[in-house]
Amino acid sequence: MGSLFLALTWSLSPALAQEPKDPQDILLAFGAELQQGIKTTKDTNLRPKLIIAAKTVFTQDMRTAVSKAPKSKWDSHQQYMQNLITAEKKYADEDSKNERTAWITACKTVFQFQLLHANEPSGEKLTTEDAFTELFSAIDKVRKDFAQAASADLRTPAYLGAKQIFVERLTTAHASGRNPQSVYTENLIKIDKAYPLPQAAPPPAQTTTPAKTGATKSGSSGKSGGGGTAPPPKEDYDFHTEPNTILKSGAKAAFDRALAAAKQ
Repeated sequence: MGSLFLALTWSLSPALAQEPKDPQDILLAFGAELQQGIKTTKDTNLRPKLIIAAKTVFTQDMRTAVSKAPKSKWDSHQQYMQNLITAEKKYADEDSKNERTAWITACKTVFQFQLLHANEPSGEKLTTEDAFTELFSAIDKVRKDFAQAASADLRTPAYLGAKQIFVERLTTAHASGRNPQSVYTENLIKIDKAYPLPQAAPPPAQTTTPAKTGATKSGSSGKSGGGGTAPPPKEDYDFHTEPNTILKSGAKAAFDRALAAAKQ
């Protein structure tokens, strides 16, 4: 634990210059300090202070960070997902919820840094269809990698990261030559097939009670049988609405871009 405070003192000392670090290395060092705090103490008053100290060092190091091996935007997203998966492995317990939140936030910071300094393929001839296909593949991988309902805090930022890359890359995409309306229709059908939206349960059938006409038959209480309407079955977690919404928004953006690019 002393190493964390030594690192904090080192990073905050203006007299000591440090060699710039790669953002992924900074993130891993941050995670090591979070895990060390979890192992060292269960003190609910001390742990938040250790998180703050680790975040201070992380923030300080990120100010001078340098991507030593810049990745493409989609490779950066893959790295982002791998980093988020760490939360499921090392911050899954209830008592490490604060560390999990801090880790996810740090992962987002590193991801945004990597996108800003991404190394995209030169001379790439990206079409609007290509851009949407990339988005669909990325969304599909996110859904598979974060398959549990409890992973929503990881799945959503991964979805949004994929959407951000798609939007950035779509701005330079050109029309494929196919009819944009046909492609758009195909994409909508593909989305609904892969991620069908949950259907609302039909309203319960209403039963009518016949009017009483005098005395009931012997042995009858006069009440209708069957015990009434059974409660609806418990619904499963909705995994489809979020990707369906993102992909349909992407399909519409690709359609609009294809129309605009065809006129250029």
